[in-house]
Amino acid sequence: MKAIFILIIISLFNVCLNKKQWWHDSKVIEFTSENITDYLGSDKYIILQFYTKWCVYCRTLFPIYEEIFKIFNSTRKDIIISKINADENSKISEEYGIFAFPNIALFKPGSKKMFSLYLGKADIRDIYAWIQSNCPIQIKKNLKGNTQENANNIDNVNVSLNKGRTTEENEYFKRKCYEIKERLNKLEEQLKRVKTLKTKYKTIKIQKKQENVTKIKINVKVYFIIIMLTFIFKITKLILFSSHKSLPKHLHQKA
Repeated sequence: MKAIFILIIISLFNVCLNKKQWWHDSKVIEFTSENITDYLGSDKYIILQFYTKWCVYCRTLFPIYEEIFKIFNSTRKDIIISKINADENSKISEEYGIFAFPNIALFKPGSKKMFSLYLGKADIRDIYAWIQSNCPIQIKKNLKGNTQENANNIDNVNVSLNKGRTTEENEYFKRKCYEIKERLNKLEEQLKRVKTLKTKYKTIKIQKKQENVTKIKINVKVYFIIIMLTFIFKITKLILFSSHKSLPKHLHQKA
């Protein structure tokens, strides 16, 4: 029994050893400290992924990056999709200040300086859009036909990327669109309520203004009547007192 158990353990150990690791069977061009100088500074865009074998995120990015290589290898001859092992080529990663993995860097044609780093999600559409926006097609006089072919190929890639969405993603987007529509409808209702409240407020304000104007008119009339009455009273008083003073004194004396 012990011998059988030992044989089973040895066979499992051999299977584990012979099992292919996730970084095997990669079609992406592998850069090293020896051949990287042949590519950087050339007339092509260089998309370089810094990775390590122990990095979990590098493992998740592996199939996505392989698809990116397939797309650009068949559509854009002016772009090289490559990768480099940062552990085995630590001097190069330190030279470009790469200490976290994975990291995707972009080098423009004729330059050995790093132009940009990808800071988005590990999504094939996002990485594809980032490369397309930073790597415009270089039009040459003798390669007009080739550029047109590249443009057609890129359109086909966009169609295939859109077709590649799973049914779950489509359902998710549909739900999101439905939720957005509901929110927009609610906002429209709230806006209508606000508009009605505004109109009511304006009408109330106008009514108050009219009431205030009528009150002011009435007050002015009352004040005018009071002033006129006081004026008439004063005039009559003056007339009466003046007539009383004009009478002769001896008229009231005894004979």
